[in-house]
Amino acid sequence: MKVKRAALLGLLVCLVGATASAQLAPNNQGDIGLFTMPTADSPQAGHWTFGLYGWKEQLIAGDLAFTDTEIRRRLYSHWAFEGSLGIGLTEHWSAFASAGEERFESRGGWTGGSINSIQIRSHFLADEARKIRIGTKYNFFSEADPSFRVAIWGAGNIPISQSSIKKDEVDADLDHIKSRRTDWEWGFAATKGVLTGIVSYQLSGRHDNDIRVANRLRFGVGVDVPVVPLVHIIGELDRTILDGGDFPEENYSMVLAGARFFIGHSGWAVSAGLNANVDMLFKHGFGPSPVGGIVGVTYAAWPPPPPPPVIVPAPPPAAVIEQKTEVVVPTPPPAPPAPTPKSTRDEIFFDAGSARLTNIAKAI
Repeated sequence: MKVKRAALLGLLVCLVGATASAQLAPNNQGDIGLFTMPTADSPQAGHWTFGLYGWKEQLIAGDLAFTDTEIRRRLYSHWAFEGSLGIGLTEHWSAFASAGEERFESRGGWTGGSINSIQIRSHFLADEARKIRIGTKYNFFSEADPSFRVAIWGAGNIPISQSSIKKDEVDADLDHIKSRRTDWEWGFAATKGVLTGIVSYQLSGRHDNDIRVANRLRFGVGVDVPVVPLVHIIGELDRTILDGGDFPEENYSMVLAGARFFIGHSGWAVSAGLNANVDMLFKHGFGPSPVGGIVGVTYAAWPPPPPPPVIVPAPPPAAVIEQKTEVVVPTPPPAPPAPTPKSTRDEIFFDAGSARLTNIAKAI
């Protein structure tokens, strides 16, 4: 019984290892990855990828100038919808682009805060187009360990329009939250089996009125674990640090967990998960709620089956040469010739009065 359990466990481990590196899907910004984090993988050369995602995050705005507003009064919701396309240019090089819409909305206890260095002192609802993200990634594989790969990427976030803000008052007479200048991003990812770690940095463009927007440093770790061949459990934990800026927002960590369901071997997949702002969770628990979510539909070409193993025929058996050993029986020497009979004319005498030869006669 123990042998059977060990064999089944070994089969499951092999299956997990095979599917973990074979089934890929784009993340919410078009790059091959998890939900929001890229991995060190690329789509197949010459194949397109497609993704549609919608998500919600609960975030904390920065403080207003010369104020000390309680964090609970600076909470807002961020909604986003994004579509993406990607292509594998070579086996290791890919490109991707994404665009969409987003909404910033103050929560019930809002009394004022700054978002992207824009100060908003009353309740608001802002809708605007997301910046167009165009990027590229190059990855490397370890020849000694194919399950380990690393990648570097770069992207530009290009503004295309301004937003429409419904509000009572916005400082600096601005009517948009996102800046109208390009943000530049670069990063590094390392993947070992089902585990991925990333670090990225975004150099944010300023607003028109020369208001400085905080740059973004992000660290993250994530897992993509296939529990059965067509179902993957995905988890992410990251930390975003706001660097510089005139009125930076609060640093925050986000945890995200969910699943990705592949529809047969078609390449299509459906993803869904829940996220939570860890800082809000530790400071205020679930009142107000720190929980959001993400859903997505993606396509990436299903990888071809591995080539059949090459069977090397066994060498033909060596020819057996039968050696016959001839036994040589030695010929016995010829018998000595019979003694030649002799005759004599000598006189033969007997002992007197007897039939016994004399000694002389015997010698003759």
